[in-house]
Amino acid sequence: MDLEKLEKEFLRAIRGRLSQSQLSQKLGYRSNKVYKWESGLNNMSWLEFIRVAEIRRLNFKPSVRKLLGYKGKLQNTAEFSKFLVGTVSFRDISQRLNISEGLIEKWLKGKSIPSLLQVLIMIEFIYRVLPEFIAGFVDVELVPSIADLFNKKRQQKTAIANNPALEMALVSLSLPLTSREQQIKKIAKILALSLVEAEKQVKQLLDLDLAREEGEKLVVMDGYVETANTMQGSVLIRQFWVKYIDRFLKLISSKTDEPDNFFGYEIFAMSEDASQKINQEYYAFYAKIKSIIASDKDPKTAVKFIATQILDLEKIATYETKSV
Repeated sequence: MDLEKLEKEFLRAIRGRLSQSQLSQKLGYRSNKVYKWESGLNNMSWLEFIRVAEIRRLNFKPSVRKLLGYKGKLQNTAEFSKFLVGTVSFRDISQRLNISEGLIEKWLKGKSIPSLLQVLIMIEFIYRVLPEFIAGFVDVELVPSIADLFNKKRQQKTAIANNPALEMALVSLSLPLTSREQQIKKIAKILALSLVEAEKQVKQLLDLDLAREEGEKLVVMDGYVETANTMQGSVLIRQFWVKYIDRFLKLISSKTDEPDNFFGYEIFAMSEDASQKINQEYYAFYAKIKSIIASDKDPKTAVKFIATQILDLEKIATYETKSV
């Protein structure tokens, strides 16, 4: 993605029907500053972008407040920079932006202001939501560099919202398994599907460009989307997870000799008494979470917790099994 080209398209879309000179005058410049921004002669700073957005009466809430989650003052560039950088190392950011680590320090101290282009690069690099950020301000069709990507991500989100099992299958691909066959078996086990049904889930992930084939295994594409936060998606997700947890509650409470488990790996050798106690703890823990999800008006956070916890614990189980 050519982010410099995207920035110019974004600025033209924001300017709307105003000419470059008209907008420059409204900003208080005697020269045609907007022409210099759009032609790439000068870089627009984040503060200048805020001024333009205010003049054009653009709403920051969808992109900055809701999408990124930033609640501070937009004019406080030091605070905003700290928020954007987060826990990412200065080294990674400096390499991606081709700037010195010293300049990043100046941002955080309020002694320098990042440009709009630098902010856009960080949003794409760190948050992976640049198409959605742009769409919060303008019609993405006016920004050709990102329109196709935005529409593709919207298609991905819709597919995952309509079929919550897809997201679990997607995250399953990040487990340390060495072949596609192992991955298909793992997805089938986690989602209680047949191998044919698991293969269909994988085919849909490939068709949506959420995963790709690499050697003998499948890998997750960079920047895959998370569950769509829509009312329709929330209802379907709630139903999916309540049913999913119900299945495991029955398995855990069963009296079979070798009950299935959440992790799919035997980590420790233990006595029958210890095993029963652990199953009781599992049952109580997930029964409580099931109750929370079933009664929650917006289960998105709970869904992400469940999906993350189960799969992260699988990774830990795999690591410890290999380490023994």
